[in-house]
Amino acid sequence: MKQWHMVLLAAKLSGQGTEVIKNLVLVDVTPLSLGINLVGDITYVVVPRNTPIPVEKEHVFRTSVDFQKEVKFKIYEGERVQRKDKNLLGQFVLHGIHPAPKGETKITVTFKIDSNGILHVSAEESISGEKNQITLINREGRLSKEEIDRMVNEAQRYRMEDEQFKEKILAKNSLEDCAYRVRKLVKDDEVISKVPSGYLKYLSEAVNKTINWLRHDVPMDVDVYNSKKDELKEMSSTLSEMSQYGAAKRPKFSQ
Repeated sequence: MKQWHMVLLAAKLSGQGTEVIKNLVLVDVTPLSLGINLVGDITYVVVPRNTPIPVEKEHVFRTSVDFQKEVKFKIYEGERVQRKDKNLLGQFVLHGIHPAPKGETKITVTFKIDSNGILHVSAEESISGEKNQITLINREGRLSKEEIDRMVNEAQRYRMEDEQFKEKILAKNSLEDCAYRVRKLVKDDEVISKVPSGYLKYLSEAVNKTINWLRHDVPMDVDVYNSKKDELKEMSSTLSEMSQYGAAKRPKFSQ
């Protein structure tokens, strides 16, 4: 087995009564999915398992905190959802990225596996143009066929458990994204000029309370995250209507 892939045998069969291999095609593929870390102890798969190589795939990510100046990328292989159940291949840091509110700065991550099975991972930030990359060719720490088979089997065995965990993390991340969007809206000059200060203060406190809760809470059920998100979306909708139609539409709230 090569450094980054295994061999997939594809045979075209034909014959009368007996199957005769007329063409045997050797295709190099990735034995395990390759991806990078995301917020909340999960990974995003960039190159799925059994992808033929050579291959090049990219995905655009956004910053996860306000005014972020650097991002650490960790490259994993494996089929489970959580990072602890994957094999860490390497890591690198992208410095000097454009500082902006959460989610506004875009970073393009590219995974490229050449015909020799060497993995190249790069990250480039769109505004500053800053770029960094890592090339993974070291055989140390690589998995044996038995270990790969074990990881694939465990992924099948714990599929439901992993999906439930992933659903919780994605719901939590979605709530956090919603909270930051509402907080940005509350600080918008046009909104401030049209919406009563009392409601802006009320909504700002609700948003900050949600963000602080997310920073210190233990994992909750998906319904809890979705319920809090619905509350914020309803308040945000009211805020948008008020900024559009003025104070004619006044919400009910406690100051």
